[in-house]
Amino acid sequence: MNSAETTDEGAHYEVRLRSAATHATQTLRRHSSCIYSDTLYADRTRWVAISSNRLPLNYWERPGYNLGSLRISVLPQRGFPPLVSARAARLSEMVLGETCDWFEKPAGIYPILECRAAADGIPLRIIYKPAIRNDLQFAAIGIDRGPLLATSLAPPPSAFRLGQCSGASILWRLSEGRHAKC
Repeated sequence: MNSAETTDEGAHYEVRLRSAATHATQTLRRHSSCIYSDTLYADRTRWVAISSNRLPLNYWERPGYNLGSLRISVLPQRGFPPLVSARAARLSEMVLGETCDWFEKPAGIYPILECRAAADGIPLRIIYKPAIRNDLQFAAIGIDRGPLLATSLAPPPSAFRLGQCSGASILWRLSEGRHAKC
């Protein structure tokens, strides 16, 4: 497989990453066409994003705040955008003994550079450009390839203890084709 492609629809993996500069951690999981990202910053702020072709969910929580924020949207059916090679600007690297090649997600989607395993396209290094956080860089510290249960992509239980929205009101908003935000 060419690492320019994202892992195929049936791919399952979990990769754990860490930022040496900020001590933030990130866990990425892929189960078929769903991708789960859970980032925990040093100040204990947590950002969870779960993406599929049609239903993205974003959850944020910060210690000291009574409520976090949960946002679910229904989008038209779409695939994930193709990655653009960044080989001209960056050389291949070795991460956890694996060669990875650099790619950039297209402008307007996420300002992110990813070094993906040449063998199967799993992200091994990620650089968030300054638009999000000042060059926040993560490197893989562990990879699990193989079967994952779909439940491993579920939002954390705290996402449903927000107080302002019940599960029923979220489902009603989604059934009406509207954003569900709590």
